[in-house]
Amino acid sequence: MKPETEWHVIGDALSLLGGFLGAIAATFALAAFYPEREERLRGWLKRAWQLVHRTPLRDLPRTLAIRFITAHDALALRVEKALVSKIGVVLLFAGSIAVFLFGSRWAGWFWHFRYFSVRSPGLIFICLYLFRFVAVRISPLLRIVTDAVLYVGVFFMFFGLYYRMIEKSLTLPNPVHALTALVILSPAAMYLPGFALPAMDSLAKWFKWKETSDEVDRMLVTGGLALGVSFSLTMAALMFGTMVSPSEVLPRGAHLFLSNVIFDALTFAATVVILRRAQGSSRALAILAAVLMGLLVAALFACASLWLGVLGSNDALSVVGVACTLLGRDPSCRSVQLGPFFWAMHTSFLPTATCLLLLALAVGGRSLSLTVERVLQKAKAETHPYGYSALLVGVVAGWVLAIAEVFKRM
Repeated sequence: MKPETEWHVIGDALSLLGGFLGAIAATFALAAFYPEREERLRGWLKRAWQLVHRTPLRDLPRTLAIRFITAHDALALRVEKALVSKIGVVLLFAGSIAVFLFGSRWAGWFWHFRYFSVRSPGLIFICLYLFRFVAVRISPLLRIVTDAVLYVGVFFMFFGLYYRMIEKSLTLPNPVHALTALVILSPAAMYLPGFALPAMDSLAKWFKWKETSDEVDRMLVTGGLALGVSFSLTMAALMFGTMVSPSEVLPRGAHLFLSNVIFDALTFAATVVILRRAQGSSRALAILAAVLMGLLVAALFACASLWLGVLGSNDALSVVGVACTLLGRDPSCRSVQLGPFFWAMHTSFLPTATCLLLLALAVGGRSLSLTVERVLQKAKAETHPYGYSALLVGVVAGWVLAIAEVFKRM
């Protein structure tokens, strides 16, 4: 049976986005009449418009990449310090024990030993954590081994239970209940880098890898944050895909879900690494080449996430079938098919698409500020941050609403 595509669903989603952007534009327009309010936001917008207005067009991509990497490193450093702090470790273990305690009962997952079974392994990990303080007095090497057993063991146990809970959620008869359960599980995905960071910190101090460890730690934090975000994005993509193509059912396999989440996180980390390498180049087209490379990496990871996610299942696809799905066709490339597989695998393009969107907004904003400056015969564009922001967001909202109408009429 040929799958029917509900184009109006895409149109409704774009209309919602356009309306949201329109509301933001109206808020900026109103804020322009009260310049003394919210000085922090006004100052940030002023600096952003100064940057866009004063930077030559050929230097704009590299400047944006540097600002993006700087903001990413600052966020990663804050998260890393929070995770390796004493309070962070306590919260990490408290959250892990809570997940094990309630998750093991709900998912029906627990350890089997020869003479007894333990439903909550948290007690064992607490004992290992306390033993760390004894181990350091005996031998620094014993402390490193204890850290490795503790954090690596917690990671695998957490991942095993987490997989079981996702599988349990996806097999619930009611799709709404399944998605609700996934929403509840989504924040817990951000715990994953927390298990690796303290162990990496301990190993770096012992082997004096601090310079290398800093970048590795940032990538772990980046991957961890991306995991948490991708968890929600994958869930939303699967749900949106079933709405666009009602003839296709919501995929119930945890393999596909986790494969997409992991590859999305890898794509974001790879995008950061590519931009970090490209920002040091003095060539004008280095950043654009990096973005194109990011698109290629995203396409490869998107195909890998779908192919591995359905491997061995009833929905298994060939390489050609995966490529056809990537292009919005059915596995035989005979008809249009924008179902859950299509939307889930395309979440891998979001990091690179965000870079392109920011670049487009910067270029459009620069053209807008220069044009308005000539019309109004003003000397400085930075004196009107709210007005320029309202005009730019309003133009984007208009384009989005126009595209939405096209989809609604299909």
